[in-house]
Amino acid sequence: MGDALKNPGKADWKTKYVTPKNLFMSAGCTLLTLLAIVPIWNAMTLLQDSNYVFWAGRAIPQWIIVICVSIVFLYAGTVQFFFTRAHAAAHVEQTIMIIASIYITLFGLFLLVVSIPLTHQAELTYTNLLHRCDGSAQTQRLFEYSQVLQNMRATPACANKYSIEECNGYEEAAPYTSFLKGMENSFRCAGFCYSPPAPAFTQPRLLSVKQQVRHEALATEASRATTASASTHPPTLFSDLNFKASCEGMAARDMKNFAGDIGNQTFFQGIYLLLVAVATGLLKLMGMCMHKV
Repeated sequence: MGDALKNPGKADWKTKYVTPKNLFMSAGCTLLTLLAIVPIWNAMTLLQDSNYVFWAGRAIPQWIIVICVSIVFLYAGTVQFFFTRAHAAAHVEQTIMIIASIYITLFGLFLLVVSIPLTHQAELTYTNLLHRCDGSAQTQRLFEYSQVLQNMRATPACANKYSIEECNGYEEAAPYTSFLKGMENSFRCAGFCYSPPAPAFTQPRLLSVKQQVRHEALATEASRATTASASTHPPTLFSDLNFKASCEGMAARDMKNFAGDIGNQTFFQGIYLLLVAVATGLLKLMGMCMHKV
């Protein structure tokens, strides 16, 4: 008792620091931070994935991190502003529920919105890689570099080298050559939309109709056999391991199964947060009705 009278500051530390404002701000910031951990972790994982960054860039993951952090700080600023008002003490309980519902809803809507471009990027890249690999604006440039390197690799002077980097005439062309090398190493694949040269098959000038049909059938069969053999087993460019999987197929599956799954996960997390906000509002409404009765 005497110590409290001598040092009133020590006796009032609970009154000074354990206040409704500090409790509400700490609890809310902790909750929002926990909610933000998953999308921030996913965004950082996307930024570290060279396949996603090459096809889709860094903009969306960076915005996810920035907005998640901004929501937490915006919440803290809102609480600080509310408790600085003179009449705030009379409406603490009601305003706490309103602010909590607003920010849970805001977080859920943000996750729903950001999941749309993530899923779209994954689906578009998957389609371009598998079905429009040599003609889409997203993949055509890399396809052209890959074809040039494959033609160089097919020359007798370069075919026996361990890597195309040892061949005369090879030049580094960032980011395409480094990305092709990274795909071979990480996906253990060979060839990007590989298109083998058409086999030479000469046709006689004068043939009967029957002979001409037979000749064209043989030419088509030989062309398909050569194409299937070469396209199934194109040589690796940066090693002599000659993997069997195609790089465009591996890159497409990685985009769909990795970036696409993150987009779906973000979407469902946003749905759950909106459901929580709706449930909180309904509980508050039920509580008000019961109180009035």
